[in-house]
Amino acid sequence: MQRRDIRSGVACRMLAMALACGSATFPEPSRAQDASAEQTSSRSIDDIVDALVRQGKADDAAVLLDAIIAATPDDQQAHFLRGLVATSQGDYRKAIAIFRAILIDHPEAVRVRLELARAFFLDRDYQNADRQFRAVRAGDLPPTVKANVDAFLFQIRQSKNWSYGLSVALAPDTNLNAASTSREVAIYGLPFKLSDDARKKSGIGAAVDANVEWAPRIAPNGRLRIGTGFQRREYGGSTFDDMTLSAQIGPRFVFPRWDVSLLGTGFRRWYGGNGYAKAAGGRMEAIHYAGSSTVISGSLGALHLDYDQQNERDGWVYNAGLGLMRQLDQTSAASLKLGVNRQDADAAAYRNWSGIIGAGYFRELPEGFSVYIEPSYAFAKYDAALPAFPEVRSDKIVSATAAVLNRRIVLSRFTPRIAYTFTHMNSSINLYDYDRHRIEVGLTTAF
Repeated sequence: MQRRDIRSGVACRMLAMALACGSATFPEPSRAQDASAEQTSSRSIDDIVDALVRQGKADDAAVLLDAIIAATPDDQQAHFLRGLVATSQGDYRKAIAIFRAILIDHPEAVRVRLELARAFFLDRDYQNADRQFRAVRAGDLPPTVKANVDAFLFQIRQSKNWSYGLSVALAPDTNLNAASTSREVAIYGLPFKLSDDARKKSGIGAAVDANVEWAPRIAPNGRLRIGTGFQRREYGGSTFDDMTLSAQIGPRFVFPRWDVSLLGTGFRRWYGGNGYAKAAGGRMEAIHYAGSSTVISGSLGALHLDYDQQNERDGWVYNAGLGLMRQLDQTSAASLKLGVNRQDADAAAYRNWSGIIGAGYFRELPEGFSVYIEPSYAFAKYDAALPAFPEVRSDKIVSATAAVLNRRIVLSRFTPRIAYTFTHMNSSINLYDYDRHRIEVGLTTAF
């Protein structure tokens, strides 16, 4: 009964949005002289399909539209109506596929994006529904539509009980071990030649990133977040294999413009097939919805690190982060992130302050392509010198990532993605200097 009531309210709000936005028509510029006749024809088809659906004859409407599409495959209005009929039939995945295909060539179509967001919402894919509603909200909308979109966004935040992400890729890498390109290094003031094992290694591996979170309701405005994450980089042999398993649990409280979470966190990392480090601690997260197009996030956390071999590096790590995401328009978004960490290791030479600043830009392009670009700058400043080196270590890291994916190709819920990352590290100790080029070619659920 609750689900039926929710959908009834959804239908009323979407009808109001549809009336405010008007019909989704796609006239061809080269056929402007026939636009009036085409609009009349489209209006007639709209009326027929609407009447059939209202009479409970959605199957008949689907047959009619399938015949029109078979005769005129480029009739985008017929495709759009077919998506609406699929939604009315409860075939949300079909509706999503249809609306996505239209947006590939018409990313500016507000009504289509609204219906895509609605289909995601009804399919309970709240993560993608939120993304599409926020993209719509960034456009020039009538006040009634804006209010309805805001209501959907708040309901998504209250209803979201599952979230997940998965990406798999082949990963060519010019520097698997983030090692120096130098042949010699000064240790205790004397020159030493680095062995081949200590210098950079290149290779091709496999990369897997996965996360899932379940958030059952524990209060009218509260849910219990139970999540886990998995990362693995695997190369020929096991020398440079890197795997991390993480977990978190704690309550999340949803307010009109805030989400607040208090989490217990931990992770276990393996490197080269052996245990490397483990950590346990806590984190507080806060998300502020400054507007439907702007989201500000912040976090404070503390973890106690325990290394399997290097016990002198054991100790507490404190961190703080700040993020900003701004939906610029229906097809583009920008982000900014800031972070600072303090590591209080047992040995002074491993205690350090570190930080990062990065900016990102996302845009949907013609033919279904999307691009994401993110440059970043990071630093680390240590408290004391290592015994073997006279200088106190200080690192500067410049990195840039560019990713391209294509929404036209969807395999189940995955889309192809290619990403390139360049990293340059400059250290006061040349042993830690390195350059790294990394490519990932694979599939992702994030699109």
